[in-house]
Amino acid sequence: MVPYQQILNNAQTATGAPLVFFSQLATDSQQVNLTTWAAADPNALDHLLNPLGALSARADRPIIIGTLNASACWRTVYLETKHISVSVESLAGDPPCFDVSGMASTIGVTQALVYPLIAWNHLEGAISFLFADEPDERQHRTCRAFADQASLALENAVLCEVLQVQLEQVQESRRQMTAAEERLRQDIAELLHGKVQNRLLVAWHRLGECENVLDEDRPRALALLREARQLIDTVRESDIRIASHQLHPSAIRMGLIPAVRSLAGSLEGDITITVQVDARLQSIEDPLSDGIPQDSRLAAYRVVEEALNNACRHASPTRVDISLGLSEDNELSVVVRDNGSGFHVPSVKRGLGLNSITGRMETARGILKIDSTVGLGTTISAMFPLEITDTSQS
Repeated sequence: MVPYQQILNNAQTATGAPLVFFSQLATDSQQVNLTTWAAADPNALDHLLNPLGALSARADRPIIIGTLNASACWRTVYLETKHISVSVESLAGDPPCFDVSGMASTIGVTQALVYPLIAWNHLEGAISFLFADEPDERQHRTCRAFADQASLALENAVLCEVLQVQLEQVQESRRQMTAAEERLRQDIAELLHGKVQNRLLVAWHRLGECENVLDEDRPRALALLREARQLIDTVRESDIRIASHQLHPSAIRMGLIPAVRSLAGSLEGDITITVQVDARLQSIEDPLSDGIPQDSRLAAYRVVEEALNNACRHASPTRVDISLGLSEDNELSVVVRDNGSGFHVPSVKRGLGLNSITGRMETARGILKIDSTVGLGTTISAMFPLEITDTSQS
């Protein structure tokens, strides 16, 4: 939160001005609105500012102290971003939007120094110092120096807000990744305690039956033995392979391109899945030289995997096209486009799968984009920066 009140309190103390206030421009109405103030004698302003302060809580009744149309002074500050030294009466313009005469008689101010406050090249507002008499050179220097310091304070406050948002995004990303990892653990636990345990239990019973009839009915014992072996082989070839792939796809060790092609081949059935790879990416695809870093390979693979899974589960497409490429800026490009039912992107909450992908992409410094139109399909695009020291082959 920008500490406007603290800035003004410090400004009033440093300059000795009877009144210091902060104003901002409402660009739609061109009104200059008083938002925060600090006074040497706050009680002297109660009858003047407090009723206005009560009105300011209503969105339709701001504290208007001037307009750009009526006051050349405010045009100088807000349009030309220059400081001004003027009489208090000239701030309101004609007709006055603020009880300038009441303010002047109440606290005895006649002159104003107004400085625009700019933070990160953006005009945040203006700080006004009101004095009883024409300010001298020392007061001019003090007000200017404090306005410069106030601009830095605003920049720091804006930076803190940005950092806070980024921190919250990192924390949310970590939470999503943790949730996705917990879901993965749950899926594997259900697999082990469901299919794997049941098949092993049946195999155990078949081996027990085999032991009981081994001497009396050898053909029956052999059949039971073969059934037990088949169950164990199913566990080894199917269930353990699924769990292993969920933890880490072994095909990725051979490179991104063969891993994606293997994934597409395993899912292709009623859906036509194509994989296109440009020549530049093909030239650097060498796991031994780490042309595509491990983090980027795995994140890109998971993007394709999640996009395919979402398309198959929810979109009912007949075709999915996967494109892998390398941009001129040496960014790994992954695009998965389907012709399924599509959806309205803003209204759909991301599941743990895409949230997990987002977390992985942040680790790999990637950018994810989702475009979809109801009835026209979905396109998921991802870009990953790569550090390529030798592109002569490309």
